[in-house]
Amino acid sequence: MIILFALVGITSCIKDDLDGCIDLRGSVHLVVSLDVDAQTLDLFPEDRYQIDSLHVYVFNDNMQYVTSVTAGAYTGSDYEFNLLLTAGNYQFVAWTNTGEYYKFNRTIEQCETRKYYMDELEYYLHYDSDKCIYENIPDLHHGTQSQEIVANQDNYVQVYISPNTYTINITAIGLPQSEDDYTFSITDNNSHYSFDNSIIDNKADYQHIRTCQMENYELNTSIKVLRLANERSPKLTLSNATAEQTLFNGNLITTICDAYKAQNKEADFNTTYTFDIVLYFGLQMEIEIIMVNGWKYIWQEEDNLGEDEF
Repeated sequence: MIILFALVGITSCIKDDLDGCIDLRGSVHLVVSLDVDAQTLDLFPEDRYQIDSLHVYVFNDNMQYVTSVTAGAYTGSDYEFNLLLTAGNYQFVAWTNTGEYYKFNRTIEQCETRKYYMDELEYYLHYDSDKCIYENIPDLHHGTQSQEIVANQDNYVQVYISPNTYTINITAIGLPQSEDDYTFSITDNNSHYSFDNSIIDNKADYQHIRTCQMENYELNTSIKVLRLANERSPKLTLSNATAEQTLFNGNLITTICDAYKAQNKEADFNTTYTFDIVLYFGLQMEIEIIMVNGWKYIWQEEDNLGEDEF
């Protein structure tokens, strides 16, 4: 009789979808915050945060997809989500601004069906077949947090997102006044990222291109780029498009770092996300001085990467 009552109880528990049974899940209050020490400001104050959407992927202890949550534009307040997850260790990965420029290599429907592992997923910058980008890309942020979820308990998970994008403001001074078209470009190959935010190697070069004309003996432009770091080597080029002449062709990272080193400083790409670069040209249209964020660097001819055909 005792065994019979036990069997009935178990059956009833299953029927009622585990109501009244031991719940192996834990409630999760997930909070995603913008790292206040790593905020970037766009050129337009009304678009200060430059986050139109947020996507958070959740992976289990085997780094296999479990679920995901999405949200809209960032307004200055933390994103907050409530989840129920079975007890265990989880990895939470956040990306921003999925859309025209930033895309996943898998759809959410595919992840739900096939339960991909984290190392099978990529987040990447989309560009046209000419591999050129003529306008500023949106800000990109990434954040990740590993945490154990305990059953029958309220669990709090905090994920901080930091920028993956940098703003390069460039000015050229000293060139003779003309009505020629000039082109600034930054060539890079860091378009694809693993979900741990590491750059996927061996991707093709692409270019950020801006065309401008001289005003009051100055050329000015602004280019937003992806990840900068000491070990990387994106190329910064200034050309006179009308005359088909390359005026400057240098390693962007070396240019930044050497300007800091000249003042016994070290460029920190983990805390500085905006770099103002001023190229000063001499009488023979040669680079004489470079300034980066106020630090002066005397340009050496051997620093030039060599001129490419325009």
